[in-house]
Amino acid sequence: MITDIEQIKNEMRENVAMQEYFKKFTESSVTSFINSYALDKSIWIENGKRLVENKVDNSIQWITEATKHLGFIQQKKLFDTQCLWRADKLKIKEVEICYDFIMWGSNILNCPFIDPVSEDDINLYIQYLQSDNVDTEEEYLFRRDYWQDYNEMIGIENYEVDGQYLPEWYEFENMSTGKSGYMVLPNIRGEKEEFYCDLSRKKSFADNNLTNANDIDIFKMPADYLFYSDKENTDCFVNTFESKEIKEWYKAYEWNNRNTELKDEIEHVHNVIKISQLRYSNELKVNFDVTGEVEGKLIIPFVLITLVENAFMHGDLKNQDHPIDIKLDVKGNKRYFYCRNKKR
Repeated sequence: MITDIEQIKNEMRENVAMQEYFKKFTESSVTSFINSYALDKSIWIENGKRLVENKVDNSIQWITEATKHLGFIQQKKLFDTQCLWRADKLKIKEVEICYDFIMWGSNILNCPFIDPVSEDDINLYIQYLQSDNVDTEEEYLFRRDYWQDYNEMIGIENYEVDGQYLPEWYEFENMSTGKSGYMVLPNIRGEKEEFYCDLSRKKSFADNNLTNANDIDIFKMPADYLFYSDKENTDCFVNTFESKEIKEWYKAYEWNNRNTELKDEIEHVHNVIKISQLRYSNELKVNFDVTGEVEGKLIIPFVLITLVENAFMHGDLKNQDHPIDIKLDVKGNKRYFYCRNKKR
């Protein structure tokens, strides 16, 4: 089914309720929003039914849920690291400015400079899940910037933000590990960065003959600019104006974008094995078998790689009698993964 993008645009321009909503925003931003939205909506329509089928695939839903909680564990580690970095107690080659922590927070399970999830981390998180104050489903937990919003977290801690609280996991982990002291460390790098940003802003005002530069703290896009890249705007628009079917397709599209092609993950496993064989002069005893149809199947990124790398890290790699056995069997919408190694 080929969806007419221009038709979607025209429908948006002619929809009375939508036009009333658009009156609050600048004309240029509305045009940009409509163009981007129409393109994405065509994708939801063309792929919606297939994406919904993927979403209800129970064989990977439990992985999605587990990955979400692993992400929460790692977000706290990253925030602690941010506090230490801002206090000038750490140097991190992957971090140049404060905003980099927001970026790594949005890709938390691939963050290279925090320790991987350990058994102790899991045990502590289980204690948290069994406590009275458990909050793992609220929508704000999935805001891209929420977990690493340093200024908001410190403001909450110092009672400068009314009606808001630290994430319950942060509170629990701090009380259990004594890391609450990280939040009172000086913000040396952050203040220095803000100082130079302020100089740059004032220079820009002067260069553009703008007035009252000293009264302006930050540059902002106009409040009436409709950003399509802001997921909250898109969510609001879909939930306000779209049909139940389109809403379902949109949610399925968002959910599927959290996953990756299974065939690509299999290729990653092959590459890990090849690189490891080169490192050990092809002496490793490794079997990797894939059965079933993998085309078009999805999986959480790096799930297979994590298990395989763990086997390589802890296994007896050169034992002829006990090779590392890796098997992936795809049966319909189910994936069965088996990885066995003899511990060194």
